[in-house]
Amino acid sequence: AMNGIADMKAYVKAGTYTLTTTTPGSGGPINGSNNGHIIEGYEVTRGDLGAAPVIDVGTLSTLTVITVPANSKIINIKIDGQGNSSVTGFSTAAIHQCRALDCTTGFTACARNICCAAEGCTVGFTGQLFADGCEAIGGTTGFACTNSNAEVVHCVARGCSGVGFNLGSAKASYCTARGCGGDGFDSGDAHYDSCVATHNGGWGF
Repeated sequence: AMNGIADMKAYVKAGTYTLTTTTPGSGGPINGSNNGHIIEGYEVTRGDLGAAPVIDVGTLSTLTVITVPANSKIINIKIDGQGNSSVTGFSTAAIHQCRALDCTTGFTACARNICCAAEGCTVGFTGQLFADGCEAIGGTTGFACTNSNAEVVHCVARGCSGVGFNLGSAKASYCTARGCGGDGFDSGDAHYDSCVATHNGGWGF
């Protein structure tokens, strides 16, 4: 847990950390209530942004692995949901260069996602206000960002069994939906700029 100190920066060394409890704290999820936290993974030297540490949920289900306030930042962390039920990887914060693997939901309600990836997740990204350079690979729905103020830029959904981008009235720029089983882009009145849909099972747009 990271509830005690605001504006704290924590470095996490590369390796696999397997959770043993759904209660935040030692062996459990990261849950911070104070502002300004930064959690950054590194390989050899702090700040190198090398191989990311892996937080593995093991046999656990029904949990969110990392939840910190929207003005906090998570950098270079990988979460493995093991395909277990009701596992959310990242919630709320600004997320940079992170990866969610086999989660029910990879990233939810994040302030922003930069260069992140969701692989094999039922829903890769949902509720994002801003996503840039992100990728949803496999899973069911790539991006479900229906907030009218949401924007996805330079993002890719590929190989999803369902819809690549479900955008409602959000905005998509320079995005690609490729090889999805459903529609590439599915929306009510979304705004598109220079987007591409190819080899999808449903409509392109």
